[in-house]
Amino acid sequence: MAAARNTAINIIRLRGGTDIAATHRDFRYRPADVLDALAAA
Repeated sequence: MAAARNTAINIIRLRGGTDIAATHRDFRYRPADVLDALAAA
């Protein structure tokens, strides 16, 4: 679980995100954005 969380945080940072908690909440409501972020990483 820690590896998955760290990967998610790194992807958020690569996308220019600074507020990790807010981005996690956004991803929870828009799962398609997670797939887009993974495809771009």
